[in-house]
Amino acid sequence: MNSRRALLVAALGFLQLDVHHAGISTLHAWLDSWAGVGRIVVGMERLGFKMSLRSFAVDDGWVASFHSDPATSPAGFAAAKSPWAAAQRAAWSAVKRLR
Repeated sequence: MNSRRALLVAALGFLQLDVHHAGISTLHAWLDSWAGVGRIVVGMERLGFKMSLRSFAVDDGWVASFHSDPATSPAGFAAAKSPWAAAQRAAWSAVKRLR
């Protein structure tokens, strides 16, 4: 596993924790924004994934998915209230499948 991939996997994994710790709060401050979504997209593109992000007006929710091939089902999928939470969870779902 290369160092960029390892860093992305570690960051995504820590973002899944529901812990109020200074380090995790700092990570959320860095990635819980549109710029953070961009950072995740770039990291996932380096691993060969393309992202789809959609908003739903019905409940102000967001859906994100990552595909390695657009003709197949998503490697990672998630829905959340914020676009960054949806992107983080979908990316985590996809990288957990990588070996």
